Amino acid sequence: ARTIYGFMMATRRVYHKQFIASGLPVNESTLGFLPAHSASRISKEFSNWSDSGVLFNNVSDRPRNPGNRADPEEMAAIEWFRQNPKSPEHLQTVERNQGKSYLLYTAPIWIEPYCLQCHGEREAAPASIRENYDEAYGYQLGELRGVASIKIPTAKLDQRFRQTWGAQVVKSLFGYAVFLLAMGYLLEKLVTQRIAGLQAGAERIAKGNYATRLVADSTDEI
Repeated sequence: ARTIYGFMMATRRVYHKQFIASGLPVNESTLGFLPAHSASRISKEFSNWSDSGVLFNNVSDRPRNPGNRADPEEMAAIEWFRQNPKSPEHLQTVERNQGKSYLLYTAPIWIEPYCLQCHGEREAAPASIRENYDEAYGYQLGELRGVASIKIPTAKLDQRFRQTWGAQVVKSLFGYAVFLLAMGYLLEKLVTQRIAGLQAGAERIAKGNYATRLVADSTDEI
């Protein structure tokens, strides 16, 4: 999630600055070049290249693109960052019906100086921005614009956990088996066989075979 977040923000910053520097007008033909509008489309295309089930987007409670409106869980994360502005990330598990739960990773998107070109005072925004959007103006430097949202299905995490855990268990059981076999062999040679010899000798003596002799081959307790 952190790696995807870093890639998202790097791409967002580069293309946002490039779009502003190009002087292209904001219209139906150029809108897709803006990261805020292309992120959701890239996320959908991502599923054609990866079966991870990961979804990502940049969302806001005041979006210009309707596809970037935060859902209830993302909205709660936005409010959480407003209450905890020094936190770099937030992680929670979202339970859904039919077992489609996911891990929601969010990181804040703060207003930086270059953001104010389009999200500061409306009069200062490029003409094409003013003509196309009536919302998301009046932000101040350092204000929360929204969050980068990354959703990872818990089924994939559980599967990975089971694979990793299973492999470790197999290794551990094999190690324990070798250890127990070695210990069993040593106990058999050093203790069990010798005690069995003492028992057999005692039984022979008990039956009257007083010629029985037991050789003391060590100086330990046995």
